[in-house]
Amino acid sequence: MVSINIRRLTRVSFVVLFAFASICAQEPHATLASAAVQSRTSEINLDFPEPHNVVMLSVPDQPAAIKIDLMRLKIIQSDLRQDLSGRRMMAEDSRGWVFSSFLFPREHAKNSTDLREWEWTDLQKGLAKNGLKPQQVKLYEKSGTAMLEYTIEEFRGQKVHQRNLFGYVVSGNLAIDFHISKVAFTPDDQKYLDTLLSGISLVENYEPDSKTEYGYGSAFYLEKNWKRAAAHYAKALETERKTRTLPTGEWRVLVDNLGMAYAFTGDLGKAKATFEYGVQEDGTYPMFHYNLACYYGETNDLDRVLEQLRVAFQYRNNGIPGEGMPDPSKDDSFKRYLKDPRFQALSKELCPRSTLSEGGWSCRQS
Repeated sequence: MVSINIRRLTRVSFVVLFAFASICAQEPHATLASAAVQSRTSEINLDFPEPHNVVMLSVPDQPAAIKIDLMRLKIIQSDLRQDLSGRRMMAEDSRGWVFSSFLFPREHAKNSTDLREWEWTDLQKGLAKNGLKPQQVKLYEKSGTAMLEYTIEEFRGQKVHQRNLFGYVVSGNLAIDFHISKVAFTPDDQKYLDTLLSGISLVENYEPDSKTEYGYGSAFYLEKNWKRAAAHYAKALETERKTRTLPTGEWRVLVDNLGMAYAFTGDLGKAKATFEYGVQEDGTYPMFHYNLACYYGETNDLDRVLEQLRVAFQYRNNGIPGEGMPDPSKDDSFKRYLKDPRFQALSKELCPRSTLSEGGWSCRQS
């Protein structure tokens, strides 16, 4: 795990450097959406016309999240920390507004005020190192959030008059901070700042939706943490069973990866049940049948292996675009049958040629 000193140094460097990135920017960045960031957009009335753009920022297995109405700001980065225990999100617009938020393990901070003191100490060092002098510094509390404000008048000899506002919250083992900045800040900007600030709130007892759980599961799946991947995929599928919200491609990946995660943990019974549910709901998706064939291969049932392989290749054109079909003759689930005449004949019929790619051996289309 990254030590607190390294993490704080990274945080300070980001605040100092990213806060001024918009000074030289000519165009806003494109929006980047993460699997674990929920976004819902609608138009409602404010004191001034702005669209709502609400995101829920969270990390796996933490009962708290931060809800943010970014309004016109566009997300340019939202990603989990490598160990999946933290997250950062960045957003901006073309008018000089910048927003960032970090979620990370609480570690030494006892409460929100303590967290602010830790961060402010290091932030001052980072500002001084870059020749920046904070002015009009204010520290205060607002609705359980420890607040910090200051203004930077100059940056590298250029007048910027940048307003900075920070908020710090501790909930359980989770620490949360956010930063809003605006270059060339004027009194007319105060209403937007107040509205942006009022759209930030802590959500305790947070229950992720299926898309968020799907994102968590995928993050752990890519890390080959099969047990935690299965736990989050299972929560996503439980929600999807009640109300389907995921697009077809993501739903297929959810079910397929959940079954695979169960198989990798050795729970073949749950893997089989998951693939059978997939067949029940989407019987023409070939990989559900292929993975059932793998299950029967692992449990030494050749007749059902051959049956499911035939069905899988019958529907090979119904897969996710670019997915391809695995070569059964090079799949470890069927290695016990490599010398069996029936398996040899069917494998050659279904997949006469294959090529090796990063994802394994894939059958070539005839």
